[in-house]
Amino acid sequence: HINNALNDHDRIWRSISIARAVENASFVCSVNNGADGQKLSSHVVSPSGKVMLETEPSQEQTISVDVELSEVIDDLADRRDY
Repeated sequence: HINNALNDHDRIWRSISIARAVENASFVCSVNNGADGQKLSSHVVSPSGKVMLETEPSQEQTISVDVELSEVIDDLADRRDY
């Protein structure tokens, strides 16, 4: 996901990214640009909701994170509780 958070209320996107990772049992990577004035960091969230990596806002950075693909539920049928 590419994010362009400029306002303080955009900070909720971090919480939304965590929720999306958990409810979809997938990794979520939210990327913001490094221009001055940006309020939100780029971040990577695991399927369990753990923020694995987070950058500093308003700074250009190249980052990488190792993910454990076994954490992802790859069969949609396994995601159902019923």
